[in-house]
Amino acid sequence: MKISFLNLFIVTMIVVFRAGNATPIEVATCNVGCQIGSEDAYGSVWKPQLYNYTVDIITVIIDAATGSQVTSHDARLINPRSMFEAASASLQSLQEFHQGVFVVDGTTTEMFGTTLTWPSSDLRLAKYTATATIKGEDSCKTTTSVYTRPTNNYWEPMGTADGSWLSETWGVCNPCPTGAEAEYVYTGEEPLNREPEIEDLLSSFITTKGSYDRNHSAILDINPAAHILHIDGTVTTPLDLSVQQLQNEFPQHEVLCALQCAGNRRHTMRTKIKEVNGIDWFDGAIMNCVWRGPRLRDVLARAGIQDSLMTEKGYIGHAAFACYETPCQDDSWYGGSITLERAMLEDGDCILALEMNGEQLTPEHGAPIRSLCPGIAGARSVKWLNRITVQLQESPNFYQQRDYKILPPEATCVKEAKKYWPLCPSMMDMPINSIVGIPKSNSTVQVDEDHKVEVRGYAVPEGVHGPVVKVEVSADGGETWVSADLDYGGHGDLKTFEGRRKIKWAWCLWHARVNIEKGEGGRIVCRATDAGGNSQREHGVWNLRGVGYNAWGEVTGLTIV
Repeated sequence: MKISFLNLFIVTMIVVFRAGNATPIEVATCNVGCQIGSEDAYGSVWKPQLYNYTVDIITVIIDAATGSQVTSHDARLINPRSMFEAASASLQSLQEFHQGVFVVDGTTTEMFGTTLTWPSSDLRLAKYTATATIKGEDSCKTTTSVYTRPTNNYWEPMGTADGSWLSETWGVCNPCPTGAEAEYVYTGEEPLNREPEIEDLLSSFITTKGSYDRNHSAILDINPAAHILHIDGTVTTPLDLSVQQLQNEFPQHEVLCALQCAGNRRHTMRTKIKEVNGIDWFDGAIMNCVWRGPRLRDVLARAGIQDSLMTEKGYIGHAAFACYETPCQDDSWYGGSITLERAMLEDGDCILALEMNGEQLTPEHGAPIRSLCPGIAGARSVKWLNRITVQLQESPNFYQQRDYKILPPEATCVKEAKKYWPLCPSMMDMPINSIVGIPKSNSTVQVDEDHKVEVRGYAVPEGVHGPVVKVEVSADGGETWVSADLDYGGHGDLKTFEGRRKIKWAWCLWHARVNIEKGEGGRIVCRATDAGGNSQREHGVWNLRGVGYNAWGEVTGLTIV
């Protein structure tokens, strides 16, 4: 069974369901000779998503004999991002591709039919549309596409360290990406949500590639030249600002900031305490980047905040961010807000980000404009921003009112949570946190000649109280602690006010050498302290949504040799 592509085959995202030991099945071919499939039968979903266009190419095939045995643990996904630029540079137009008919568990099903019958109750179906814009030309194709999502939302990376699996299957790439470039763990649901392997995340102080993605909608591709940001609400002069105006009419401000999902470390809460609702984030839903754009306070000052929101003690009300460009999973638009006091804080560093790490924002990070609110949960740094409303109340959006809140322990299920949503405050400042990234849990570690092991991780401060000033590591359950060395990548220091100011919102990478007894069942923990005196506690507090978890970082099940 084949699908022919008349011009160029680009794969940027592939979910692979390993269907057990089966006869090799050729899933797809293209004119450059790529073949997906090796020693097993696969079900494959291809969804190319490049920086300046999105187009869906889908194939599905599941081995009829074993398809019903597919489990969520067996589903794995990779994204060799290194293919992107070279392939897109030569792409001149989007060619039509043939639709296919595939056998799924013995049932013949049309590829783009309205319904597909799948062999496993662990999988669900959904549809979305995509629009392609290539080299500035509107070359649009809207398709009904199918994706699958196993219920636990998380898969391990596939492929060997030297990339041999990729060399075998990604014939489109010459040379094929190495293991290091076969990048990161993704969830299989649409919208795109992913986190990097922790070793890759800790490899650089600045997160330059493979950062986590958290989305509640499809990734948007917006033409910056036509995009307008509206400023309205309780202001004296409503504004309509182009991207060019934001670049040229306001001073540009640079912020080094760690941005993280409110659900970072949810997996630890789920496994150490009890089940929670939400994507099974491990420790990688965080990135540390340099952001650049006009200060939010400068833009709001031009609009003029009305006197009704100003008191002797300061501002009241909220700055509500919104993207009305596309519907989300739980609302017809996406929105979030922060207090007006925080938005106007002189050293609060809230900006309208136009650049990230010295380059223009890419679509997956909210291009052309994203609100960037340092120290605050990433849900308030709204992507594809097209409106800021100054108002007395918080944003009415679902994700402000019925998500990203720390519910009390009494809210043990969705039904019980209903009465608590309006009673609980929306998450704002993220808590002090740190994790042990290396070694990994359940790994074998060799001590050095001094009977010590090298331990590495990251730490991030609470809200406005950065930077992190201390990380401690223990290999005896917290009886004794070793101070770790802190690495701020040369961007600042802890000795001077200016040095601390530069790294106020950043994470630090840390490393330490600790004594640990040989044997099985080894455990290493860490705890961080920031400039405001906030320190991690040993135990976390459970909440239904699994947000804001910040108990001691730890790895367990170590075999020390």
